[in-house]
Amino acid sequence: MTIKRLVNTFYTSNTYVLSKEDCSYVWLVDCGDYATQVRPLLSSRTVKGVLLTHTHSDHIYGMEDVLADFPDAVVYTNDFGMEALEDPKLNVSKYHSEVPDLTIECKDKTIIVGEGSEIELFESVVAKVLFTPGHDKSCLSFIIDGNLFTGDSYIPGERLLALFPNSNKRDAKDSYCRLVELSKDYTVCPGHGKVFIQR
Repeated sequence: MTIKRLVNTFYTSNTYVLSKEDCSYVWLVDCGDYATQVRPLLSSRTVKGVLLTHTHSDHIYGMEDVLADFPDAVVYTNDFGMEALEDPKLNVSKYHSEVPDLTIECKDKTIIVGEGSEIELFESVVAKVLFTPGHDKSCLSFIIDGNLFTGDSYIPGERLLALFPNSNKRDAKDSYCRLVELSKDYTVCPGHGKVFIQR
């Protein structure tokens, strides 16, 4: 599996494009600048789905373009994340002038996952889901092929933020400590900043 990290213009969040040479489709982890950065990379490939690390606006603002281009694409999040996709207050776009209020109606394309869920991405490549709340109630992390996608629950070298309306400092600390421990065995692909290899 190949991973390409793209740095988005809004708050320099990361979007990751997961692909395999012999596959006609890709997966996205979060979807910021989809229209300007991801779409040109696709050539004839399709987007099969989007794994959301959480539903803050800087990680989801490309979703409408993804679903317009690929109506059969699926979105993976948790219960709170599905609610937040449709609510500008919950996805915090209401509080940012850089993007319009986001109301992404995709319940029919959304699959609810949680701790221990597994998502088959490619042949012999599975995403294992971890529930890592604290930064937000929608926070999920994914273990995929030796990589740990942590969203904003753990950004190596950065202070963990748990200051949003749906943050919880105790949960954030627990998730952070869990991910730091896991990072000893995986390459960390955070929601902002560079990929981090500790081992």
